[in-house]
Amino acid sequence: MAVVQISWRDNSDNETAFKIYQGSTSPLSSGSTQIGTVTLSGGSWSATEFSSGSAPDIQVTSTNTGDSQTEGETFVITYTEGTSGSYYYGISASNAIGDSDVVTTASALTVQ
Repeated sequence: MAVVQISWRDNSDNETAFKIYQGSTSPLSSGSTQIGTVTLSGGSWSATEFSSGSAPDIQVTSTNTGDSQTEGETFVITYTEGTSGSYYYGISASNAIGDSDVVTTASALTVQ
């Protein structure tokens, strides 16, 4: 088991959520395994885990604002990965119209 820290810069000015993906090959797409989502509600960003498990293991540990209109925010989440392997991680912005392309990490992270 390993704690993975994922960070990204918000380049969108109209997102309502970010979707977090994981996969063993690159590039990731919206068809890849979605492991969580980060959503804005009541001025706060929060994370929801999608993988199976008894307790959520994704949490937002840092944002700059509680605003979906602000570009340039930096988000940091932690994710507990319980299965060994090499993984790529990716993020897409989401709103009522749809999802952006998934931006994938440049290299795989090996979890032991």
